[in-house]
Amino acid sequence: GRARLEVGPLVLDCVNALHTTGLHLDPVVVLDFSSMYPSIMIAHNICFSTLIGGDCKRRQPGGEYEAPVKFLMNIGNLSGDDKEGKTGKEGGIFQEICSNPQAASRGAKRYRFASKPVGVLPVILRQLLNARGAVKKQLKNAKSPAEKLIFDARQKALKVCANAVYGFTGTNASKVFVPALAETVLMTGVSQLLKAAMTANTVGHQVIYGDTDSIMIKCLGQTIEEAKATGKRLSTKISSLFPEPCSLKLESIFLPFLLQHNKHYAGAESAELTIKGMEAVSRGTLPVLRTLYNEILENILLAKGKKQTPLDQCTLLEKQKAIKAAVEKSITRVLQIGTNILKGRIDTAELVLSRALWMDDTDNSKDNSPGKAMGQYTVSQPHVYVANKRRKRGERIRKGERISYVLVHPKSGSSKQWEMAEDPKYALEHQLPLNFRHYVDNLLIGPLKRLFQLPGLLGKPIPRTTQPLEKERQKSSNRKASEQAFIPLKHIGEKITFSPSRRGIGRFLRPKPRRK
Repeated sequence: GRARLEVGPLVLDCVNALHTTGLHLDPVVVLDFSSMYPSIMIAHNICFSTLIGGDCKRRQPGGEYEAPVKFLMNIGNLSGDDKEGKTGKEGGIFQEICSNPQAASRGAKRYRFASKPVGVLPVILRQLLNARGAVKKQLKNAKSPAEKLIFDARQKALKVCANAVYGFTGTNASKVFVPALAETVLMTGVSQLLKAAMTANTVGHQVIYGDTDSIMIKCLGQTIEEAKATGKRLSTKISSLFPEPCSLKLESIFLPFLLQHNKHYAGAESAELTIKGMEAVSRGTLPVLRTLYNEILENILLAKGKKQTPLDQCTLLEKQKAIKAAVEKSITRVLQIGTNILKGRIDTAELVLSRALWMDDTDNSKDNSPGKAMGQYTVSQPHVYVANKRRKRGERIRKGERISYVLVHPKSGSSKQWEMAEDPKYALEHQLPLNFRHYVDNLLIGPLKRLFQLPGLLGKPIPRTTQPLEKERQKSSNRKASEQAFIPLKHIGEKITFSPSRRGIGRFLRPKPRRK
């Protein structure tokens, strides 16, 4: 096959490296690089026409740009502490070690680009970015909702076009695939993100997460206005470290902010929620769980203090009391929904799952398991199993189609989820009873336990310090708290017995009549 890129964007791991997952009650400032990859290509004149051959030793008359040496980072030790527990060198958890003199001998690549004349790609990209800037000004001055929608769609289209210029150089499916260009852009982006994190991670500020082109900074003990001033000051200071047009801008200020995992977080800004990657916005999430998850996040992140005081105007103790009350209210709601599911009081539509079928239609698998019969799938999956069932029943299944399914009691008594999967229409017509216990135990309790066990909710509160948490102690306290919180839900169904022959599968299904 064709060559692939050997480097990728940087993620400052909030779970295994920074240990900053949980609910943060101090303002969290989000700084974002504006059009990072296009800006890098413009700033350093990165283009097919400016790439200097590896065997060319003559220096360019107009100067040149040399890509950073491939980073030699130990992600598991980003804390900056050695094995003896001593603090690392200046720069802390974001110590940049790419300057290691032994890097060149370890196969690190060096690419060079002439600074003059200006390349073809930088010219195209500058025109696209200028056009986008003009459209964003029009969007800002637009008065009617229709105009705002039009200008917003136009600026997003220009953004996609600009990013696609880099993308075409970095995918091996492209006819203009040139790893030297894409890897240089990626390594420069990694260098910029690390430099920004090292600059921002000072006394009173803590970088809690970073991903590709943005960093999140916790402003300890500050108000929203003070955090806004801090964000603007840091963005100006960091932007001055990089050539034009590379710049860092203040994007958002969240209070409170819930960091669940890499690429999974939620925050409140001006009484509005921003949710990324969590079950509340995932298409593959159980519908009833998605609704409940959104409700829980609203309860917690939009909680109020005494006399309906916003959290940003409360003291730390008042914030903690408000969050505690919101968590207790949310757990009560979870118990209510769990009971309704076990008693069959939930609309069937809320229990339908779906996933897209992206593998080939042909059966290339050596495994004869029904759940693995679709092309390149190597693991038994419910939607594949249902797709095969529907095909055998005479239906046509296309690649890319979303396959809906519900979980019923399998005839074999198996506990494997893919063997429980069935087409909702078929289950409705044949009055197949849903496996409500599996829904509650695995699809409801599991995701919610992962949420509530985060520090700051039922787990141990996050210390207001720049030092990472003690991982093991955090894990044990989280596990104990979350298990205690969900003890009532474990016993919901013990006094409730169901007969499969008497149970329907939702509000819109008639249960089978009792035998006289």
